[in-house]
Amino acid sequence: MKKFGFMLIFFLLLGCTNIQTKQSLLTPEEQSLGERIDSWELEDAKRILTHISSTLEPEKSEEYQTLISEKEKDKKELKKLLVLLKTAFSKNQIFIIERYTESGLRNKIKLHELKKIDLSQATIIFGNPVFNKDHANILTIINFYDDSLYLDITFRFRNGKWKITDFNERG
Repeated sequence: MKKFGFMLIFFLLLGCTNIQTKQSLLTPEEQSLGERIDSWELEDAKRILTHISSTLEPEKSEEYQTLISEKEKDKKELKKLLVLLKTAFSKNQIFIIERYTESGLRNKIKLHELKKIDLSQATIIFGNPVFNKDHANILTIINFYDDSLYLDITFRFRNGKWKITDFNERG
């Protein structure tokens, strides 16, 4: 019985050492392409895909192209949302900002504090988004006449929509 148990464990361990991960099956170029897509560096991803598309199977090449196209569409959706939020900030329509903010006690408190500020006379400037997988971080500057408020706004892309998950004042 001990021999049988030992042999079973031995074969299981031996079998597990031959399992290759999905990542190791990819060429270095494909790994680089996947990293560029995950970090939303879509121009670089297109360039790499053009370079390696002749070495890929047509289905694989089409799959990468579809991923890039979807990310481009999602990036445009974030830009549209930023325009909407900029208008909401400038008109003190915090209820619109609430609609695009994930619920949670911390965010409710922060939104309540924003309601106390008259943003109608402020200039709102959004920086360029910094993407990481399904998150985007954006530095937002709210300029008043002689004062500025700096906010780091974090968005998350889930279920086809961007939502604010957090925003913090820079000190």
